[in-house]
Amino acid sequence: PFYRFMEVREWLLPQAQFVRVNMVVHVVIAALVLMLVLTPWLRTSGRRWLLGVMCVDLALFNLFCDVSFYHGSWPVRPDATAVARTLQAGDGRTAMVDRTFANYGRYLALGATNVNVFTGVASIQGYGSLVSARYDDALAVHPLLGLDPCAVARGRAQQLDLRTLLIARSSLSEPLTPLTVPVTDCGLADDGVYHTRAFGEPLALRQIEVTVSDSSRALAVGLMDRAGTMVERIVRRPSSDGRLSVSVPTTAPMAYGIQVNSLSDTAGFTLLHAEVTTRDGVRLRLDEPFQIAVSRGDWSYVTTGDGYAQYTSAGSGRFWTNRQTPATTIRHHAALWGDEWATVNAPVPLTMWRSTAWLPGWRATATNLATGASRSLDVRRSDLIQKVQLPPGRWRVHFHYHAPYIATGLCVSVVGTLTLFVGTWWYVRSRRRREGSLTS
Repeated sequence: PFYRFMEVREWLLPQAQFVRVNMVVHVVIAALVLMLVLTPWLRTSGRRWLLGVMCVDLALFNLFCDVSFYHGSWPVRPDATAVARTLQAGDGRTAMVDRTFANYGRYLALGATNVNVFTGVASIQGYGSLVSARYDDALAVHPLLGLDPCAVARGRAQQLDLRTLLIARSSLSEPLTPLTVPVTDCGLADDGVYHTRAFGEPLALRQIEVTVSDSSRALAVGLMDRAGTMVERIVRRPSSDGRLSVSVPTTAPMAYGIQVNSLSDTAGFTLLHAEVTTRDGVRLRLDEPFQIAVSRGDWSYVTTGDGYAQYTSAGSGRFWTNRQTPATTIRHHAALWGDEWATVNAPVPLTMWRSTAWLPGWRATATNLATGASRSLDVRRSDLIQKVQLPPGRWRVHFHYHAPYIATGLCVSVVGTLTLFVGTWWYVRSRRRREGSLTS
């Protein structure tokens, strides 16, 4: 009832129930603090009780949210080398998605939701990723494994240099029941000469059913092993309505996905619907939005982990320009939080984009490597990220962050501190005068 009162969506109920104990404990503590604050007894021994309750609250916060004992036996700070080897993540950023939080424990072992801080693996999620309200809203990014599949399908996440995507099995398939609702396809057609549908786990299949847009050509349907290679390949022509049903031999190995390929490299088609039936009789729909998202663009299947499928993309890179000629080169140098360098050879005036969320306070300085002259560049917002204009020449560009209004804030702090001291002095002086006049 509480979650329904808070208008939590049905598919988010498992996620909400996951923090039930945490919420109940904090509600009890908040009620105790409120009772102590509103009780006149607070002026005496109640202060000790209030301090004790606040200490307990802080200890429970560390227990539930920092130490993660409540979540299970997963490591608090995963080994960075082991995580990088598991994710096979190179350059670029990563993202983990899980619609029902069924895979949250396994993602914790990979560093979520502090993957940036604890492992050093760059992510567009989690604390330490420099997320901003602009691309939070645009991509539905959330530290707890949230991401909009339609934004990925349309390529909008590419500007954030998203190259590794982990998709939990609950976001790849859904059991077909009378209550199963239609999925959102983002309004994008899934066109191509081959199509892949991963499961995020190994399954023993009995039946494969697909519906395609072109029924005039025979198609190759097969199972996919962990590495993405097709096995048990069967060639068959769809019926006149585009439906194609394939029975899987009982001797077939466990499958990590299915592939539906055209026999011609030029004859593309649209995969309208895909579903599989396991040997246990469970029917799974494979038309989830993330299946469509990774089937478009340059996303490619890599492997299947513990309850998730991993995809990779070429990404955009940390820097790119609007005029890429053989003479245009960009070399990325070391990056620290608040500082990043790049060497750019610009034969013509260029617009250079930087794959970092735009925030007020970013500045850029360009030093001409031939003359040594420096000039300030105006860092502007380009959708979700930053861009600068570069004149011709060979430049070393330094991006550096300065907190906006820090001088104003410092002045206000100084004035406030002086006002506090003057007010305290005036109050003490006036009180002493009143006490002196009463004594005399």
